[in-house]
Amino acid sequence: MKTLDQFIGVYEGAVPADVCKGIVDFYGKHAAWKKSTYSGYDGLADNSDQRVDMMDFWIQPGQPFFDDISNALIGAVKRYVEQHPDFSVAKSNGFRINRYGPGGFMSRHVDNIHNSHGQKEGFPLASCSIMLNENFAGGDFVFFDEVVIPAKTGQAIVFPSNFLFPHAVSRIESGVRYSIVTWML
Repeated sequence: MKTLDQFIGVYEGAVPADVCKGIVDFYGKHAAWKKSTYSGYDGLADNSDQRVDMMDFWIQPGQPFFDDISNALIGAVKRYVEQHPDFSVAKSNGFRINRYGPGGFMSRHVDNIHNSHGQKEGFPLASCSIMLNENFAGGDFVFFDEVVIPAKTGQAIVFPSNFLFPHAVSRIESGVRYSIVTWML
């Protein structure tokens, strides 16, 4: 019988390091960054600032590196399916690049989201995070308050989006952490 942590797929080298650097260099300078918020079913949560401190930007089709990110996602999902043959998704809801500066974090949460993050229907079956850099301190990706996934440039992390997979990004101590997230339906 599998344990829950065996459903967390960690795929190193999903995105070449030079592509990751290009994404960080380009969007670090040219993205129209917005403060990320935490929303509930009714809209913005009253305690949003206590739940998340980061900036985000949605990368659209036709923008630089969109195809590279899409190909990396497809490759990571194929690797996940090899490990979990019953897993199947049809599409993602787009790519959000996250930028966490010093003090930034994302509190423990699950990705059982609906009608947000560009999603028009359904609930996500799986979440994917692509690490774009590792030259920062803190900012660990943590599952279940105890399983730490060390950041590696180009790494993709795929996991179910449901209540069984609470996760967080610990507070950034120094540097800037960049990642791309998407939710798959």
